[in-house]
Amino acid sequence: TYTTRTAARGFEGSATARVGRVEDQAYASLWWATTLRRQIPSAGTSLEARLRIGISTEEAPFQSLFLLGGRHTLPGYAYRSFIGNRMAILRLEASRAVIAPWITARVFGASGVTGFGRNGLPDDGWLRRSTDGLRSSAGAGVSLGWDLLHFDVGRGLNDGGDWEFLFSVQRRFWEWL
Repeated sequence: TYTTRTAARGFEGSATARVGRVEDQAYASLWWATTLRRQIPSAGTSLEARLRIGISTEEAPFQSLFLLGGRHTLPGYAYRSFIGNRMAILRLEASRAVIAPWITARVFGASGVTGFGRNGLPDDGWLRRSTDGLRSSAGAGVSLGWDLLHFDVGRGLNDGGDWEFLFSVQRRFWEWL
């Protein structure tokens, strides 16, 4: 696995490539993620756009396929309910300090898609499927204590979408948890 990161003026990007072999079958996978953040200090507002794209070869093992749905991907859909060897997801978020730095209000939207190439999903009784087109979510939330704790409610906007309540910790602390 090879990972590289860049950071410049509110922009962060990473690319990860993986090449492997499982039971005499070679495969490759590429994952690209980028985040753009803009602060508007005079308004106490922050804007963020996060894009992730992934692709794996047709011969990739099941564990290298991409999963979307639920927490941190598409809120309002069953957790990891969508699968594919190709994936893209875009999340947009705007937040504003209510009582800085203790309480911040946030709104967000996410759209994602998964799919398969020529081979399609293996017919092994899988309960997951591709998104069959673009799936979207929207929601709102509140952050507490320097944006550390997040309480969100989101809704899947397409067929099969529902309401979902989420509790999470700020992404920058995930490596410590």
